[in-house]
Amino acid sequence: MHGYPFMDLPFKRVIIYFMKYTFIFIVFLLTAFNASGQANMKLQVIEHDFGTFPEEAGKQSYTFVVTNTGNQPLVIQNIVASCGCTTPDWTRSPIAPGGEGRITAVYDPSNRPGPFRKTLSVFSNSNPSPLVLSLKGEVHGRLKTTADYYPFQVGTLRFQGNSIAFPTVLNTEKRIRVLPLINPSGSPVKIEFGEIPSYLELKAVPQVLKPGQKGIIECIYYGNKVSKWGNVTDIVKFKLNGELQSPELFIIGVISEDFSVLSKGELANAPVFKPSTTKVDLGAVEAGTVKEIEIAFKNEGRRDLIIRNVWSTCTCMQVTQESSSTIAPGGSGSFMVVFNTEKLIGKSSRSFFIYTNDPANSKIAFSVQAQVSKKK
Repeated sequence: MHGYPFMDLPFKRVIIYFMKYTFIFIVFLLTAFNASGQANMKLQVIEHDFGTFPEEAGKQSYTFVVTNTGNQPLVIQNIVASCGCTTPDWTRSPIAPGGEGRITAVYDPSNRPGPFRKTLSVFSNSNPSPLVLSLKGEVHGRLKTTADYYPFQVGTLRFQGNSIAFPTVLNTEKRIRVLPLINPSGSPVKIEFGEIPSYLELKAVPQVLKPGQKGIIECIYYGNKVSKWGNVTDIVKFKLNGELQSPELFIIGVISEDFSVLSKGELANAPVFKPSTTKVDLGAVEAGTVKEIEIAFKNEGRRDLIIRNVWSTCTCMQVTQESSSTIAPGGSGSFMVVFNTEKLIGKSSRSFFIYTNDPANSKIAFSVQAQVSKKK
């Protein structure tokens, strides 16, 4: 009997024997090679506690020290924070074996009182990846001032905002909204207003606000007096102690038709607004390109279709009606859209709205989109 087990085997089995163990040996070498050629990220701590601090202290920063204990350059590819309140920065260049790098995290406590715990996911060519770092602490919220509660100032008065919004005003109703204010000055202030549209009523309660006194601006919107449709914005000036002031008060209303007053017969015979499309994709265009788009529509109902209003959300898009605002049953019309990409870049989508007397389509949104590239 020979001292080598393969000596007594047939030649074919000897070949298989050698191939098998040669493969195992190669796998072992590759594994050892990969293990020896690896960057390794090491940190002394993976969590930092800021402790308790006041909100007035502002942004808090901490730097994690990174050491590469491997034998290949360490590359921090990206760091993703769990919250927009935390901003990471890091060593961008490869960290040589035995070298050190930095990961700096900045936490912004503004308007975030109370305990917090945030994470940073560090992606690198080390293993494991991502490596998760943690930040924690507790913010003592600052005492809010009059300016915090009433951020909008006109003259010596402060308001909770500079606008009063009415998301929906039916043409058959009256809506009321209020805007709180305060007089933080040492003198009384009489509150009046400049020119007001006939469909609005404004009054201050009380009209004369004493020093330190709170009050409200009451706004009444008469939908049955408005001759406009859709988004309606009015600008009204304050008059304090007899003098007109700036900035102004914005009053925004969305005027809609009340179709609940229609009978079943009227609804069955109502106009039907049928556009050829509500979405236009211009594809790839160069910045500064002006595109003209015609959108056709039909009245598939049994009564006259009335185009109440056309409203665009962007000055880059002008929409005009190319036909009469009243379309008979079976009739058709069109809108011309002029889309200017002068101030746009990248994937851009803009909208405009058409208001009609179609009970099912009284407000339809249209979108125009394009992939805008820089001028060559």
